[in-house]
Formats: sequence, structure tokens, C-alpha cells
Amino acid sequence: MTETDMTLIDLLQKHDGRREIIGLCVGPSEAETFRTEFLRSLKGRGFDGVKL
Repeated sequence: MTETDMTLIDLLQKHDGRREIIGLCVGPSEAETFRTEFLRSLKGRGFDGVKL
């Protein structure tokens, strides 16, 4: 990891109020392609509430 890397963490809040990490990814800076691929990976795993 470098100073310019970015970490994306996606949380899911359950009905009982608990939170769960459902996605974690480290990539180059704040590149739009990196963020888009992260969201697509969540959508590909069945999280249909993810909007690109």
C-alpha cells in the first residue's frame, strides 16, 4: 500500500441494527475505474441495491 492508495469499505446494516463488512478493497488513488469495479463486484455477488 502506498500513500496514494485508496481503501474502500462497504458496510451492510442488518434489521437488528448490527453492521457487517461486505466489501473491502485497496486500489490506486481515487480512480473512477477502481470504484466502479468495486461496486460491480458487489453487484455480481448479489447485492442488487448497488447502483452504478
